[in-house]
Amino acid sequence: MIFLFTTSNKIGARLIRWGDDWDASHFALVPSDRNSPYSVVLESTLADGFAPTWLKSLRKKAEIKHVLLWDLSPEENARLYHKIIDHMADRDYDKKGVLWLSVTTLLRKAFRMKLPARNQWGDRNDVFCSEILQAISADLEKIGVPMWRFDPQMLTPKRAYDILLESDQIKEIKNVEPAAKTREPDTASPPVR
Repeated sequence: MIFLFTTSNKIGARLIRWGDDWDASHFALVPSDRNSPYSVVLESTLADGFAPTWLKSLRKKAEIKHVLLWDLSPEENARLYHKIIDHMADRDYDKKGVLWLSVTTLLRKAFRMKLPARNQWGDRNDVFCSEILQAISADLEKIGVPMWRFDPQMLTPKRAYDILLESDQIKEIKNVEPAAKTREPDTASPPVR
């Protein structure tokens, strides 16, 4: 499984980078160990809510800043893919939750206030990008990722990056260029239901 941390020049991305003091503003994941342009990417965006897309499409709209790899068997990747799809299907983007996170981040930056532990405006039925991890939180906790530390609705891309790297089974990949271009879909990624 590949965890992607991306950004763009949109105003929302700029604000998230400023709030997180980091170079990435968005989280997505590839339920495969292949970095092919035709790999399936799972993400939640303001425009679409939770929706699978292709890595090739993501690369057209965003710059990949960081890539983490959790080396799993194809069967385990498929199991987690279906778990995420089952948990996240038909969810809208959590606009109120992101607004709460934005307001509290602004207060933290301006007045050095601590971020609250809970998101008071978030909708548990909707999801923003890094909340996707909640679908596999039990699997991540088994390998040492402290998902319990944060309310999923307070998990920024930077926080997600930091806690994922607490597991010795998740490693950063420095080369973020895709594998050799092919016209064939990535058969290692399960098809979208």
